[in-house]
Amino acid sequence: MRIYSTCVTCSEAMFVHQEGQQTHPCCAEPGDYLTTAIGAFQQAAHDDDAETADRWARLIEEIDEAPPKLAEAAQVYASWGWPVFPCLPGQKEPATPQGFHNATVDKGQIERWWKKNPRYNVAVATGHKFDAIDVDVPDGLWPWVALRDSGHLPDVHGWSATPSGGFHVLVQPNNGAGNLTALSGAVPGVDYRGLGGYILVAPSVITEHRGRRYRWAIKPSPNLK
Repeated sequence: MRIYSTCVTCSEAMFVHQEGQQTHPCCAEPGDYLTTAIGAFQQAAHDDDAETADRWARLIEEIDEAPPKLAEAAQVYASWGWPVFPCLPGQKEPATPQGFHNATVDKGQIERWWKKNPRYNVAVATGHKFDAIDVDVPDGLWPWVALRDSGHLPDVHGWSATPSGGFHVLVQPNNGAGNLTALSGAVPGVDYRGLGGYILVAPSVITEHRGRRYRWAIKPSPNLK
């Protein structure tokens, strides 16, 4: 399985060859403090340095206390051609009458939605610019590992960590494929979101998971933009 992302320093396509990679090896480290903090936390955890890991974890939580820029994020995704629509604050439930059918890239409509409520979560209709493999934990973890190692997965062009501890894997649209409550109809804990589905994206917040946010573990590559 090959994974692609966007270098946060030069904004060019990047092949991901190590966990947590945010930039090309030949590019300077990015100035984003949150990215630096997450990288330092991961390194401390890898080194079994609990004291340092806890210190970085506290700093990351402090950064998280800043209000998420949901309206701004919605406009950015729309500029990539991703059809977006609002979901209720802190929830996955659509805030529009027809849900994903109302998804749009129209800047004016998006502005009106988030002006009505700046706390609306940001949802993207799947099956247009990308499909998503939705992995829940713990049920979907080992089925996902088997699927990942099978050699049958398409290239990955984005990876989102979800507030529940699971993740969304973004792939190229599969010729109008719809949704499956389990990938291939038989894998517990692994769903497929295609045409007629949607996912929440960063920095959306889920109240029932202690207000945790969706995050880009691997930022979308140019192929998905």
